[in-house]
Amino acid sequence: MLSRVKRIYRYSVRARRPALSAAMLALLSRKLNRRGEKRILFIGSRASLDDLHAMASYSGRYRYIYLERFNFGDILKKYLPWEEVRENNYYVEPRFREGRRQAREYLSALFPYLQRLLRFDAIMSTNLGYLEQQELAQVARERAVPFIILLREGMVDPQNTQRYFSVYENKRAVCDLFICYNEIIKRAILAQGVPGLADSNMKVSGIPRCDYYVREQTTALKSQLVVFTFNSDVKFKNLLTDAGDFARARELTLSFYRLLLAFAARRRDIRCIFKTKPSGYYIDEMRDIAADYYGDAGLPDNVLITGDGSAKDLVMESRWVVAVGNSTTVLESLLANRATGAPDYSEVIAPEQWDFLEGDSQLVTYIRTEADLQRLIDKGEEDPEIRKTSRYYEALDRFLYSTDGRSSERAERIMTEFFEGAAKRIHDA
Repeated sequence: MLSRVKRIYRYSVRARRPALSAAMLALLSRKLNRRGEKRILFIGSRASLDDLHAMASYSGRYRYIYLERFNFGDILKKYLPWEEVRENNYYVEPRFREGRRQAREYLSALFPYLQRLLRFDAIMSTNLGYLEQQELAQVARERAVPFIILLREGMVDPQNTQRYFSVYENKRAVCDLFICYNEIIKRAILAQGVPGLADSNMKVSGIPRCDYYVREQTTALKSQLVVFTFNSDVKFKNLLTDAGDFARARELTLSFYRLLLAFAARRRDIRCIFKTKPSGYYIDEMRDIAADYYGDAGLPDNVLITGDGSAKDLVMESRWVVAVGNSTTVLESLLANRATGAPDYSEVIAPEQWDFLEGDSQLVTYIRTEADLQRLIDKGEEDPEIRKTSRYYEALDRFLYSTDGRSSERAERIMTEFFEGAAKRIHDA
């Protein structure tokens, strides 16, 4: 059920009352921390909050205020045919121009009220394509309020970057500063020629949330296995082209989950958490797989299927971590020194074509059979310490940029240098 504040906000948008809209948005916002030189209004994805919390904890230069970007979608919905608008046609379709102009006009009226209430100095998001931020970013920049993007996506093997970032076609980066996790991402996006981006406004910081795994090392682990679930169609959409390969990948995925569910029923002494994405679709998908497997017996009491909770916390407290091989979670698990497993898809695609670790079984246990899964369990029970060879550091530094635990500081230092440069340009003008 919508909160009263949200209902009033939606009414205010329909009635074109920008001051009331701003007041309700201020009530819908929340402070993430209370100290810092400047206030940053954060409208990025909820999944990115771990990055923000890390920056606040380990650097602490800025105060962050969180406001879900979907609230700004209500404004776009009033002026645009929402069912037809997509990230890759937003700037292409002439029929959207008038609606975009009207949405921007309303945001221009709303913006000074919102800034007065929240007193923010800049706005930050985590993707360049979010529809809800396009006109807001334009309005902010017109008012000399910087718009910053700390990109949360793009973790992909270098040989797949062209296919992965081809989705950026017809998009624009309406921002003043664009921060990437690694050099692979920066080079790939520059190669796409996205309007609004150049070497001069793109910087690399590493992944702020990964600082936790370096700075908060612990050996007090629970007897717990966490599985970060995924949909194989989504994971392989830019990697597989043959319908038969897609079908086989689905079969392997289902077999993989059933193997884990069987293990959970057999090992009641180990808590097994299946962590899905927050969307109800992904939660329902995993619950359906489990219900089909367990039948009338229902979930064992040591099994939890949830879309809630922090991925970082689950990795930190678990003895075993399982995730798909081209996910950042695999790298985070290794950085945290956890026994790490991943499903084996070598039957449909060679590991070196997509897997971050390229099938390195010294670092990751690849699971297809019960014996494979048992090897992972044995590794966590007997010797959870990962042999940190040169291969370990090479693989992690390649994608995480650095394993020094200072990515939060780098990200905020990049922001500080940007603010100082902007102030100097204004002073010199």
